[in-house]
Amino acid sequence: MLITYAFVCTIFAILFCAYPVALLVIDVVKGNKSHLAWAIIACIGYFLMFPFVYIIFQFIKYHYDLIEKNMTTLEQLDEKRGNQSNVSYDMGSDFNWKFVLGANRFLWWLPIDWGSGAPMGDGVVISKKELESEGKKAENEGEFNYEELEEGANKDWNNEDVNDPLNKHFEKNANTVQNPLRQQLH
Repeated sequence: MLITYAFVCTIFAILFCAYPVALLVIDVVKGNKSHLAWAIIACIGYFLMFPFVYIIFQFIKYHYDLIEKNMTTLEQLDEKRGNQSNVSYDMGSDFNWKFVLGANRFLWWLPIDWGSGAPMGDGVVISKKELESEGKKAENEGEFNYEELEEGANKDWNNEDVNDPLNKHFEKNANTVQNPLRQQLH
């Protein structure tokens, strides 16, 4: 959102600085040479805002596209190189935006990280779709699956260590992934 705020502030600067810069230029054109240096500096600064707005707009467009696809920059670069992943984190446009910016659309423009303004994700566990690749389905090796949580939704996870979805996940993938919560410290 910081990029969006910078873009909006720069647009306001262009709009609100046009009149004072025009007054300085008109004053110099009418013969007041004492403001010549200020008029030159103001014109240079004013016209440098236009490429700045263009650069920020392209940056915003790129990042909004990443949110739309629910991708990181590295995943997008891999895709450009032709590396196709068997897994997609794109859960649909509406879910992707809510996942990143929060469930309440009216609070997206406010930097609130609590309640309905908080992002839906925690940045660690992310929903994914497995894609068909060359006629066979991608394996779910080493990834946490939300369906495991739904299987035991009515369980008391604090008292039943055996039914903990994290433990179930790591038992299934014991040969490839070790539960970081159960590792011994060295």
